[in-house]
Amino acid sequence: MIRRLLVAASIACPALPALAPVGGRAGGIAQAQAVSPSPTVTPPSDSLKVVLLGTGAGPPVNLQQYGMSTLIEAGGQRFLFDCGRGATLRLAQAGVPVRSITRVFLTHLHSDHLLQLPDLLLAGWAGGQRAVPLEVWGPAGTRDMMDHLQQAFAFDIRMRRDVDEHLPAAGITVVSHEVTTDSVVFAERGVTVTAFLVDHGPVQPAFGYRVDYRGRSVVLSGDTRVSENLVRHAHGTDVLVHEVIDPELARNRPDRPSAAIIESIIAHHTTPAQAGEVFRRVAPRLAVYSHAPNSERILAQTRAVYAGPLQGPEDLLTILIGAHIEVLHHTPPTTTAEVRRAVDSANSRLQRWYAAGQADSVASLFAVDARQMPPNSAPLVGRDSIRAYWAATLPLGQWRFELGTDDLLAADSIAVERGHYRLTFTAGSKAPMPSFQDRGNYVVLWRREGDGVWRVVWDAPVSVLPPAGR
Repeated sequence: MIRRLLVAASIACPALPALAPVGGRAGGIAQAQAVSPSPTVTPPSDSLKVVLLGTGAGPPVNLQQYGMSTLIEAGGQRFLFDCGRGATLRLAQAGVPVRSITRVFLTHLHSDHLLQLPDLLLAGWAGGQRAVPLEVWGPAGTRDMMDHLQQAFAFDIRMRRDVDEHLPAAGITVVSHEVTTDSVVFAERGVTVTAFLVDHGPVQPAFGYRVDYRGRSVVLSGDTRVSENLVRHAHGTDVLVHEVIDPELARNRPDRPSAAIIESIIAHHTTPAQAGEVFRRVAPRLAVYSHAPNSERILAQTRAVYAGPLQGPEDLLTILIGAHIEVLHHTPPTTTAEVRRAVDSANSRLQRWYAAGQADSVASLFAVDARQMPPNSAPLVGRDSIRAYWAATLPLGQWRFELGTDDLLAADSIAVERGHYRLTFTAGSKAPMPSFQDRGNYVVLWRREGDGVWRVVWDAPVSVLPPAGR
């Protein structure tokens, strides 16, 4: 008798909802409403992940759009581009430990792109036990700025390093790299970061960055007016994240600077029509705004000249760049109904992952201490065991599920889901078992963890069909 294998049908996560294609070039764009913090999504190993931590523009305090900062993950590495007001707070909301940020790339030295650097430097060390130097790339002046930051906090550094807590000295060290021209500034483990000059008027030098990994790419414009150099470096990119200014909003600032100053500021940036033309020329798979007001007027003016896929600025927006481009919007769950919707959406997304054989993505939905109970197998204990099991199992054939949540109870940080599944397995040439169909029920225990994400802690499916051969 051949003993059947059954995928645990309830592996799901509210942070990773179902995606519905909305158009775009080859590969497609998918949008999702993530009702748990979306940035904690673990991308497939050949993908780039982009998180818009802060999308606000300029010095004014904005509680909806924090200061300019973008997180990119690729090849198991994290890279922070600019570090504006609130960047470390957004990292915490994204479930990213501040100590894990050890490489920062600055587009230019305007304060709204830098204000959170002291907190990143100090909190990542004193509050996060960072034990390696913080590396910072930026234009001329970066080294002096970082040296003076350490001088400004010399008392705190000395006390924590030498007198009181004896924190690792390497963790408060800064290694500065000053960028002077177009060049590859980082290349390691398959990830390449290229800096290129842009045109921010009298603010010189100012840089944009391109990140390439396994044939995927994203370009960040930094602050710039229309830049031919940017257009050249963005050629063939998957995602172009570009700044934009709203001239009408700028001309009606409450502090009422002179008309000459306002027009000078506008001239240092890119208008919606100009940005739309840049998008049209570059033709990315997805165009995205950041360092921009989140307004329908900006999008409408851009649409007058650009008809391709376009995404407005949103803090904590997550973009996964792979064969498909997936856009996840951040809306934290607060009620049982929202958790229920998240689980239903996650089950739909999970079906895609199983069908695609993405074991790493499946495993990312489990807590570190999770247990899964596959029929006819020993319990799987821990995320690593679950990942290894499905990495060996999914390549055996095609796994197609129909999953549904029957009811869900949630209280504080715990939720229990009861649902049903139907599975069709089509055996591949190396499968030790024949094709089969199965159906049954499952129970899943969820836990909302410290980063705000609901993860599977305990998962037990029960088939309603008799074992094969009976």
